[in-house]
Amino acid sequence: MDNRKFVLHMIKKRKQKRISQEAMAEKLEVSVGTMSAIELGTTEMEVDLCLKAAEILGISQSEIFVKDEDIDKEKKKNRPIWILAGVVVLVLIANVGVEMYQRWYDKYLKDNFMSGTVISIDEEILKIKNRGTLEVEGSDIFSIRLNEEFMKICEGIKCGDVVMIHYYFELSPNKLNSSNKISEIILIDDYK
Repeated sequence: MDNRKFVLHMIKKRKQKRISQEAMAEKLEVSVGTMSAIELGTTEMEVDLCLKAAEILGISQSEIFVKDEDIDKEKKKNRPIWILAGVVVLVLIANVGVEMYQRWYDKYLKDNFMSGTVISIDEEILKIKNRGTLEVEGSDIFSIRLNEEFMKICEGIKCGDVVMIHYYFELSPNKLNSSNKISEIILIDDYK
């Protein structure tokens, strides 16, 4: 450590230990003016004075004489370890994020989608047999009232086709469900 860095380190330790500049000057047996000049950097501190200050402040000799190159070598030596640790942490965070997204998406699909086989379709009502994607008590047949928009979408759909319905409300079996809260009906497969 060069002289100025030691002095800055000494000032920091002095303040941490709540030793005034005057008290430090007295302990080092120098005048307050000399102590002030040392701390301001206008006077260089002698080696024997550095050792005495280090002893008073509890600064180890290795802290006094360590070279900046040694610090840089140690940092460079540990750099691959820190890079590897950072990569591992990022991978863990990514895995947790993917897992959380997958759980949310699975819940979203379960709560908002139903796939089923079309068992009948007329001008206004689409009857679907649930294919097990929606857990309901009672019958697994749903009747959905189609508004004009969905009647156009369902023109190509026929009995036996498998459709997916995206909805925003709880579908009720054995009741006529309004299509006002259904956002889309998609043909996904047919059994022919």
